[in-house]
Amino acid sequence: MSAQDSSDDGLAKQLDELAYQCRSLWSAWEVVAAGLGSTAPAESPAALYADAFTREHPTVTSNLGWASGQLGTRFVAGMGAHVLALAALIDQRELRLSEWAVIRAELEMGGRVAWLIGPLKDGSWPTSDARVARVLMELLADGRRHVRAAEARKDTTARNAYREGVRKVEQDLDTVFPGWDLQSIPENPDLPAWELHGEKRVGLSAGVKLFADLSFGRAPGLYDAFSLL
Repeated sequence: MSAQDSSDDGLAKQLDELAYQCRSLWSAWEVVAAGLGSTAPAESPAALYADAFTREHPTVTSNLGWASGQLGTRFVAGMGAHVLALAALIDQRELRLSEWAVIRAELEMGGRVAWLIGPLKDGSWPTSDARVARVLMELLADGRRHVRAAEARKDTTARNAYREGVRKVEQDLDTVFPGWDLQSIPENPDLPAWELHGEKRVGLSAGVKLFADLSFGRAPGLYDAFSLL
């Protein structure tokens, strides 16, 4: 066996191991997603927060106190799908530029989860109202993007359906945070400085930094590095 053959075999083993790790990570994300989507034990912080929120705001959407975890479930499930896609690229040895977009999308979803359910800067857990403020901003931004996309496609049926969804989110905002300021939540969901109940909505880069800090300790410039590739 030549040195080149030995080197190729070593690389193949490394890639196979990496694909295996991706599938292991997918299994882990599936467990996390299931946990976020299930009913928390009665004495857990999540259950206590949700119960306190429901008692304080009995007329809002019934599951709103749990919504941050439930929306987090969808993001984590998406993270799992992306690592499976990465494993498939590795299996096919299609590793040129395509994998960076997959990894960046994985980090973006992790950033949304970290912001929705993560702790405050001092390490304490946000109140139930703070969690709901975060999830309502996320839902409102998502709904408004869907409205704008439907308008661009001139799809009146979809636009009206998404507008109704936005209207329901705004109703919850009116109930939980009466007098919420339209100036602090601009019509354009891509503008910075969204703020509600003292909670600032983080962008993609800031969300990835939060996810990296919580997951790895610290990884400065991680999202920016993948955005350059």
